Order: sequence, then C-alpha cells, then structure tokens
Amino acid sequence: DHAQAADARLGIAWSALRQDRRDEARREFLEFARLFAGHAYAPDALGLAAEQSLRLDDDREAARQLLDGLVADHASHPRTEFARLNRAILMVRMGEARAAVPELRDWIARAPFPPLLGRAHAALGAALLATGAPAEAQRAFTLAQLEGVGPLAALGLGSVGLLQQQWDAAAGALTEARDGGTPAIVAAAEYGLAVVGFHKGARGDFKTPALAALAADPKGPGAPRLLYALVGVAVEARDWPGALDLARRLVTEFPADGAADDALERVGSAA
Repeated sequence: DHAQAADARLGIAWSALRQDRRDEARREFLEFARLFAGHAYAPDALGLAAEQSLRLDDDREAARQLLDGLVADHASHPRTEFARLNRAILMVRMGEARAAVPELRDWIARAPFPPLLGRAHAALGAALLATGAPAEAQRAFTLAQLEGVGPLAALGLGSVGLLQQQWDAAAGALTEARDGGTPAIVAAAEYGLAVVGFHKGARGDFKTPALAALAADPKGPGAPRLLYALVGVAVEARDWPGALDLARRLVTEFPADGAADDALERVGSAA
C-alpha cells in the first residue's frame, strides 16, 4: 500500500527486461497491469508483456489475446498503435495473412509512427506473398527497402523472384539478403539460392538447405513440395532407399496432396 509500490513493481519488470530475462519481465509486466489496472502505464505494461511473448515465440495465442485486449480496451492510447502493428505481424505468422493485409494497409496509410513504416511494408509484403499476390508484394518490399529495411526486404524481393521464376533477379536479391542478414534471414536466403540452383541444374546442392527447411517446418504448407523435390534429387543420385523413404513420408504425412502418388511413381519408374 506504499505510494510508490506501483513504480517499484514496474521497475522490477524493467530491470528484468534490461537484463534480457524476458520470461520474468513478461510475468512482472502482467502482474503490474493486473494489480494497477487503472495506472497510466498499464497499457504500456500489457504491450511490453505481449512483445516478450512474441520474442520468446512460445505462446502466440497468449500474445494475440493480450494484443486484442489492449486494442479493445485502450484504443485511444498513443502506444496502442504499436500493438496494432504487432498484432497484424502476428496474424501473418499465425497463417492469417489474408486478414492481416487490410490491417497493415490501414496502419501504413495512417503512418502513426514513421520509423516503423519500413517494417510495416515488409510485413505487408510477406502477407501479400502468402495470399498469392507477388506483384503487389514486390511493391511493398521495394517500399520497405526505401524505408531502410535492408536484408529482410531483399529476402522478400528474392522470394518474389522465385515465384515469378526470374532466377537471376532472385539470385541477386537473395545474395544481398544472405550477405547482410541475421542468422534466420541468412538461412532462408541460402535455401532460396539453392532453389535457384535447383532450377538451373545444380540439384545436388539443393539437398542440405531443403532438408534444413523441412526440419524447421515439417508440417508447413511447403513441406509436400519440398519432399517431392527431394525425392527427385534422390532419384537422380540413384539413392533408391532414400528416395523411397522420402516418397513414403510424403504419402503418409500428406496423403491428400497431389504429388503423393506421383512421388511413388517417380521412384518406381526410375528404378
């Protein structure tokens, strides 16, 4: 009941965050918001708790609920705009790209915090890619690049090039992303460059990054095509046990995919 109890509890949360103890910081920010719901900093505490959930990447649904509540209960708070942007980015990551597109367009049109415009354009580009609009995604990634988003925007432009089968343009953008990106961007760019090589005949170099991409998202929407491509690589290498194992995996895990029976036929015909 001390007059400075709220400040002290908020200080504990900030101390944990400064020391990169994100899980502890999240708990402390949430506890502050619960105990001092009417405090001027309660919306900030909720936003910071949601951000830690996003960074820890261990409970996207909990982060979504926090962001939804923050937007609904504190719509006029100036920093709720960060929650709106984070929520739209989270929607893309949770497979709700189509619903995220209008949210991101609205945020960009209002531009409530210009330093994050590049990030918003990049997120819009990713959402447009996921909804099958590569030309629009290209414009969004170009705008992100103009706003100073470097390797991430280059990765997006490289991905557009892959979808449009513009192999040289894709290779140039992906090389830029690989040379200047974070480890996650570098891994994605290397996979993209392997795809370029695959279509140019260097299929053996495709195996390692493709297996890494498959391990990172074994049930994702691209997994069946990755398995099918790897079957082809194994067949070309005359690795019959490996080819058959991959084909069986495709049939077992994705029986409704159109490539499943084709993979078995491909192994059988080649053998």
